[in-house]
Amino acid sequence: MQILQIREPTALASASVVSGRVQAASIPEAPTMDKVTSQPPLYPTSGPEYRPVVTLNGWSLPWRMNGDWKEFHLVAEPVVREFAEGMKAHLWGYNGQSPGPTIEAVEGDKVRIFVTNKLPEYTTVHWHGMILPCGMDGVGGLTQPHINPGKTFLYEFELKHSGTFMYHPHADEMVQMAMGMMGMFVVLAMGEMEMPLPDNTLPMMTGSGQFGPIEMGGMFTVMKIREGMARDDYSDPGPYTFPKGTVAYQIETPAEEPLRQDGSPRSESTKKNMKGMKSTKNKGART
Repeated sequence: MQILQIREPTALASASVVSGRVQAASIPEAPTMDKVTSQPPLYPTSGPEYRPVVTLNGWSLPWRMNGDWKEFHLVAEPVVREFAEGMKAHLWGYNGQSPGPTIEAVEGDKVRIFVTNKLPEYTTVHWHGMILPCGMDGVGGLTQPHINPGKTFLYEFELKHSGTFMYHPHADEMVQMAMGMMGMFVVLAMGEMEMPLPDNTLPMMTGSGQFGPIEMGGMFTVMKIREGMARDDYSDPGPYTFPKGTVAYQIETPAEEPLRQDGSPRSESTKKNMKGMKSTKNKGART
């Protein structure tokens, strides 16, 4: 089998198109999935041992080792997803599914990801939140050429940090992401985290603020920053002091009963209407 030439990480400047018989012969197989139920995790057969993730109603993308590179193959393509019996949606996704398969690797891994475009328009892949060379960031027209229909591009970079990330296009995003083009990228840590959560950060998913549990469903983290804090000071300055009269508050006394259009209270207006009503029970219909 022809082996793709391996370049040093310093030479990885930009995502590149894969062309020619030699390169095409070395592209790993692109697995596909036609099931919408959670699939068993993929346990590593080489390298460091770790506990793989299980993707709810999804699966993890298989890989192959080529020297010290872990190689994956994503295929951007139209897919059909059945959400319930007989309820099928025509979407865009990766390798037969939307969302696409989870890519799973280990901090320090060198990954090579082939992306083949089977969509009716060009696309790219952006590795959201990951630290990598600018030319591998997947922003069409800015950091790389677009991946035209029928073409395959190659992304390769070293995984510098662990965490839960995602991949999605940065090409015609309002259409492609709305059509379902996204997937998870999990980078497992092989040691201790670099630093504990600073005292002046408050996770919104489970944190409590001065008024009770913090809402917004974990969209982001609150940073407690105050005037006069020194550089690199991560101590907790305490709750923010709101200026007097700027916080919504509960009214202890009940609000007055809303009025009817005629200016009378709702209860009096109801009584008035009820008093004037006549029963038609056991009476014939009027003509």
